[in-house]
Amino acid sequence: MQTGRLFFIFLLALATRAATGDAPRESAGDPAAAAAAEELRAHRERVVEPQSDHWAHRPAPARLLCTTAWVGAPGAMTLAQFKEYVDNAARAGFHVLSLGITWKDVELRPGQYDLAFHDNAITYAANQGMWVQVRLVTRPLPEWIQGGLTQVDHRGEQSVVPVFTDAGLNARMAEFYRAMARRYKGYPILTYSSAFSEAAETEYHMGGLWRDFSAPAVTHFRRFLEHRYPNLEALNNAWGTLYSAWDEARIEFNGEGLPSHPARYTDWMRQRETALRELNDQLAHALTEGDPAAEYAVQCGRIYSRECAWRGTVGLGGWGGAADWVITDPAPRDDVRWQSAVCLAFGRNAVSELDGLYAYDRDGVDPMTVIPRQVRDGFAAGVRMMQLCHWYPKDVAKYPD
Repeated sequence: MQTGRLFFIFLLALATRAATGDAPRESAGDPAAAAAAEELRAHRERVVEPQSDHWAHRPAPARLLCTTAWVGAPGAMTLAQFKEYVDNAARAGFHVLSLGITWKDVELRPGQYDLAFHDNAITYAANQGMWVQVRLVTRPLPEWIQGGLTQVDHRGEQSVVPVFTDAGLNARMAEFYRAMARRYKGYPILTYSSAFSEAAETEYHMGGLWRDFSAPAVTHFRRFLEHRYPNLEALNNAWGTLYSAWDEARIEFNGEGLPSHPARYTDWMRQRETALRELNDQLAHALTEGDPAAEYAVQCGRIYSRECAWRGTVGLGGWGGAADWVITDPAPRDDVRWQSAVCLAFGRNAVSELDGLYAYDRDGVDPMTVIPRQVRDGFAAGVRMMQLCHWYPKDVAKYPD
């Protein structure tokens, strides 16, 4: 994010020089200086006016093709580049644009939002007749949130993923969701997608980043046990322990950070799903408080690995109960049709998020051949939206029919 800030400072310096006369005389008609000044305006005020007569309206088409622009923060793309991206995507036949709003970058002080660039970007995409999928990115946390509320692994090392079990943090996160839904009420927002990053998304399995042993997680675990077992004796019988109080219960794990005792492992996994369900329920409710028409999307686990399949995907009926849409991320060699069957079984709209070009290069497959096949297979199997990631303007323009 530092790059975005430096870019913004650079634009500010150019505009200031032009306004104060510090730049050389010939820069008065310099297109670059004018473009920099216009870009600065796009980060400070509305420069794209809504044309609601061009906006898409519900119900959305039964089959949707989505492209992703990683422009959640100022500086990732200029507004001119973003417009080119959207124009190319619309011409190529995409219905939806996915972009991010990063909590840390837009709520610089509690309750004060800097969203001028996002307002302009979302409005421009809407004016081109596109739906918008808004990814609400809550990693990393805003700097004004104190207390180091990030997950802690079994070695005591902190990650950048927020804890899911702190009531105060969850309330602040819910207010962020509520404020975004309220701000864009009436816009053609297809979904608001949770983006916890590497926790409830692609690494849902126990070997992933969420092996949280932070103080809030331990407290949540103990409260979970109190509700799961009728009394302490029942817990001791299941665990083979001799606890005399609930607060003595602790997580014991092997060298990989996994509870080694079968009952403890099962309870640990269940409480984690409970925590995730509680948070998703709270966030989905906050969205509909901001906009009763808002629809919520959750990121599923890497469904093609065994642990994710059973605990992340099959557990979706529990932890993802509040979701209207479910997003999974098949790799280039994965069969997207299996994912659709799981999502449809739970009555959810299925989204298949295809990896960026780097993954197809990594796996040695031709994206211009494989991606169209995945899209066709997905739609034929009932996937509601096929989403392509990391496509730059020039790539979108040459996307195969």
